[in-house]
Amino acid sequence: MLAVSGLARSTLEYHVTKANAQLFIRLQNNANVAVVVGPAHSLYGLVAALQRVRASAEADQSKTPHSQRKIVFSMRFLVVNVPYHENYLPGVMAKVLRMVVLHFCG
Repeated sequence: MLAVSGLARSTLEYHVTKANAQLFIRLQNNANVAVVVGPAHSLYGLVAALQRVRASAEADQSKTPHSQRKIVFSMRFLVVNVPYHENYLPGVMAKVLRMVVLHFCG
């Protein structure tokens, strides 16, 4: 999972779509905070693409015209044990319940 803060959803959607079909915006905490999920290698590709349009932390853009300034936002990987918000889990609950019923009810 990758948390992205300070980037408009439309801009993030553009880069997610361009980066890989396996990536999805799964959580939207507010207008400019979202969580992208997908395979680690795809997320890494998204980070590489976003770094090209992001202003570095040390950059002084005060003398750069607004139309030419890079976007200021942050992103960080989230460590997760179970990918609850991924597309990999549909149907898992039904399978778990079947296993439990078979185990306890024979």
